Amino acid sequence: MALTATPVFPQTPKSYTATITNATSTFTITNIGTSTVTGLVSVATIGTNGSIIEAINVASTDSVSHSLVLAFLPTGGVLYLLATVTIPASSGAVAGTPPVSLLNSTNIPGTSSDANGNRFLYIPASGLLYVGVLTTAVTSPDVISVVATGADF
Repeated sequence: MALTATPVFPQTPKSYTATITNATSTFTITNIGTSTVTGLVSVATIGTNGSIIEAINVASTDSVSHSLVLAFLPTGGVLYLLATVTIPASSGAVAGTPPVSLLNSTNIPGTSSDANGNRFLYIPASGLLYVGVLTTAVTSPDVISVVATGADF
């Protein structure tokens, strides 16, 4: 995108989804900065002019808690860990146990916030966001569902 003095606003609202199942869920991070990690699923493919991710919510039907990893893969091909967050058992699947919002100051302290205090991530063109769970597989046939909302520029 060419540099301009005109403000650039999000153009195309997007909702992204990912599902982590027993077959796709487990991996061990040895050196996330340089190694290829298997078991991650893509949450968002970023647009050609970059994107803003304004919410990432996670729900689980599993009766055990999991450590969920959020990772970013820029165009350069090196995977970067953004956060590891505990997803409580049955979060978002039973009354009284809400889904987990990944974009908050507790889970990812360095995230930017807008004028209303809402957290967001700017993701450069052609980047990818991934999620996966560490070490303990999701119990079959349960699932962890990830829904992200944002917009392409």
